[in-house]
Amino acid sequence: MGAHRRGVGAALAWGRPVHQTASTSEGNTMSHYSRRTLVRGVAWSVPVVAVAANAPAFATSHDVPPPPIFDFTKGYKNPGNKCTSACIPKGSYGVPVTVTNQSGEDFYIQFTSYFIGATDIGVFGLTTGIVGCPKSFPACSPGGQCVTTPPLTASNSVCVPSGTTLTIYVTSNENGSSEQTSQAIDYKWIRKSDCSVASTGRGTSPTSPPNDVC
Repeated sequence: MGAHRRGVGAALAWGRPVHQTASTSEGNTMSHYSRRTLVRGVAWSVPVVAVAANAPAFATSHDVPPPPIFDFTKGYKNPGNKCTSACIPKGSYGVPVTVTNQSGEDFYIQFTSYFIGATDIGVFGLTTGIVGCPKSFPACSPGGQCVTTPPLTASNSVCVPSGTTLTIYVTSNENGSSEQTSQAIDYKWIRKSDCSVASTGRGTSPTSPPNDVC
């Protein structure tokens, strides 16, 4: 009888159903167990389920950074030869973009297209500002498996290390004129660990940049 009680008690503690008519080798039934014993066994099983259901979903190394923020209100353009430089070709457009990577791994962000109206005139380059042509971006940590030829950093991409927020100025190729029209810039988030494309998107503005560079 003692062995039977231990077996049933274990079943109740784990929340497993026990039939009322289950009998022991001595011919006794579950009537030997009071309602209080049954309720106590069920009460122990409920909190375990509740805790598991409310457990927080912690971030993993495969989280993806959020979409970048394109500040088209601070966009710029370079009509004609007014402000031509090594980083800003004539007739080009540009916009500051804020990127944030709070995932558990390093990512590259690559800017792949720069549309003026319906025409993709391409991305000329990326800088950390528009005065003095600065280009000092953070470097990805050593290691990982992402190896491309040419390297991603030579393809209008920059590394955004884990835990980093930075502003990138994206400048278009020469357009030939400074027409007043819409803009759109396409981008990709690329994992440093294996070069896989984690997400893609587009930043758009219905109007031309409001300011000249100089």
